[in-house]
Amino acid sequence: MTPEERDLLFKTHELAQENNTMLRSLRNAQRWDRVIKYGYWFIIIAASFGAYYIIQPYLQVIAAPFVRTPGGDTQKMSDIQELLKSL
Repeated sequence: MTPEERDLLFKTHELAQENNTMLRSLRNAQRWDRVIKYGYWFIIIAASFGAYYIIQPYLQVIAAPFVRTPGGDTQKMSDIQELLKSL
């Protein structure tokens, strides 16, 4: 092997190592990006369910006059007025 070929081989090896390092860092960044994205959507969905759980009793009271029960009775508007007074 000539000295020129040897130098070329060493340069190629260094470039391959540098390329490998950059590719690993890109892959790690992509993994963290995916983890953060999934966490973001999990928080949004969990907050939506939590907000619905907290607001659900108020929505039932507000929607009650519009929903008929099997016996044909409806809740009175006084429940809504009591709810508004309590707020």
